[in-house]
Amino acid sequence: MLNASDSNNLIVFNGIGKTYPHEHTSALHDISFSVEKGTLTCFIGPSGSGKSTVLKLIAGLEKPTIGSIQAPPPKNISMVFQSGALFPWLTAVDNVALVLQVRDARLSKTIARKKAQEFLALVRLQEYAEKYPADLSGGQRQRVGIARALAVTPDVLLLDEPFSALDPKTTAELHDDLLRLWKQTGTTILAVSHLIEEAVALASSIILIKEGTIAQRYTLHIPYPRREQETAFIQEVHHIRRDFFA
Repeated sequence: MLNASDSNNLIVFNGIGKTYPHEHTSALHDISFSVEKGTLTCFIGPSGSGKSTVLKLIAGLEKPTIGSIQAPPPKNISMVFQSGALFPWLTAVDNVALVLQVRDARLSKTIARKKAQEFLALVRLQEYAEKYPADLSGGQRQRVGIARALAVTPDVLLLDEPFSALDPKTTAELHDDLLRLWKQTGTTILAVSHLIEEAVALASSIILIKEGTIAQRYTLHIPYPRREQETAFIQEVHHIRRDFFA
């Protein structure tokens, strides 16, 4: 059995299973893994394999049917979804300021907006602070979503395929931003991706989920920044792809 006290584990799943009443098969079964503080872990696997369910369990949005998750969980967990999930009637700065005021009701709007500006600067969007989501590109909306998630200084940042709807250039830019923020903040990051290449570009550890359980786990030692044309990168992708399609 995995133990929260082992090494520097922040998240521990022990024999987790998840079944929904309306389904005849389990969404997850016998999921056991640990995540160390300060690491960047990617979950990959076929559609419907249970990757997003794992994130929802970590976030507390779902409860396991069987098994145990480390208790107590990390104090602050933030999640970024595919769409950014911004409030369309609020500007970028007010979308970020809102979570600060929700977290601390004593915080004035002026102070919250000032702090929100700092997090927008962190994702290089300070010039767009007064723009509404409809006036931002998809990549900019995702940056606002990441800034909002970081504003609560989370112990864990969860990313549910946040780059899947973006063009390759914007995705590459956001990959660089995410790695920069990870190194700058030391936040533990767990991300779901449907692309092996994306996972290899970002992760210190990759967990392959197939048919609701863990098929393989990989620890990557390729130095950053990682480039797709490099031999070590190509070899890692080919290795994981063989397991993915096996």
